[in-house]
Amino acid sequence: MKKISEIKILEAYSISVRFDDGLEKICDITPFLEKGDFRELKDMSLFKTARPIKWGIEWSNGLDLSADTLDIIGKPVK
Repeated sequence: MKKISEIKILEAYSISVRFDDGLEKICDITPFLEKGDFRELKDMSLFKTARPIKWGIEWSNGLDLSADTLDIIGKPVK
């Protein structure tokens, strides 16, 4: 399982994710914003509360995405 070492909130509901192996990917979270509780994250002030936790990212409202999910949806940074 991948682990996350750092994240940066970008514009347009994207997050730059650096994994513990040094790989960095840009993850577009937009597709999740139409599903269930993730709709709350359309509020950019809430979206910006994302923080890295070893196995993923977590927002202040308790929602989270796993590092494996972020690895799958992310596009590598060149």
